[in-house]
Amino acid sequence: MSNATPTTTTRPQHRRLRSSSSSSSSNSTRSVCFVEERNTTHVLPDADICYHPADQWTSHEEFEETKKRMKRKVQEWKMKGYGVLLRNTFDNPHPTVQRNINAFSQLDERDCVRGMERGLSSNLDQKVSTMKRRCIKTVLSHQRLMKKDAAKRGVVLTADEMREELAVVSKMQSKAGVLFARRLGKADELAIRNEDVAAAHKLVEHLNAMTEKQRPRAATATNSGSSGMPLSPSSSKTNMAAAVAPRRPRSGRQARIA
Repeated sequence: MSNATPTTTTRPQHRRLRSSSSSSSSNSTRSVCFVEERNTTHVLPDADICYHPADQWTSHEEFEETKKRMKRKVQEWKMKGYGVLLRNTFDNPHPTVQRNINAFSQLDERDCVRGMERGLSSNLDQKVSTMKRRCIKTVLSHQRLMKKDAAKRGVVLTADEMREELAVVSKMQSKAGVLFARRLGKADELAIRNEDVAAAHKLVEHLNAMTEKQRPRAATATNSGSSGMPLSPSSSKTNMAAAVAPRRPRSGRQARIA
């Protein structure tokens, strides 16, 4: 292969265009001018072009180092409390969900963790994993039903028919993922148009403060009865006495039946 020498081509300097309008009988002429300095094409030598596929992607070592760096960054964001913005945002229709995701996209950090949301929020990771397992299970189950139904009717389904129907089933089971992706897209668009970093950090502090206030209530609910309400002193004494009191011996008939 011969090495091509750098060449420069230019577009024509002027080109005349003629256009006619239905509302006017006279023809109008417009002149278009191309500036040679701004419309040049540079052809590079072959030596500067990468042909080997391995040179177009990161190496395994670079990929592993990037993963480690992102994991460290996620841990830093967790320590700063940023994960609270993604809590209960996956399949929650509440209006405040979009507000929280918007704030997440506006955090001012040199290394953004976009794409690492599941690592930042265990709640989000659990929701996504559950949806994924449910979607796979439903698609495989529907595929078996399709094959059984086709065998009963003596019909052979084509691969395209199977894919089309299973795609509809998968789409129905993954609606929450589509909604979450659209919310992230809206948040990124808003962050570019109107960046409000101070409001994002203020919301992080507010949500973390609310979480700290709710922790004592959660501990109280854990020690409550099945109804979720705290037990009264009289009921707690009765339950304690019932737990300590010895059981009565069974009668002979009850023992034989048991």
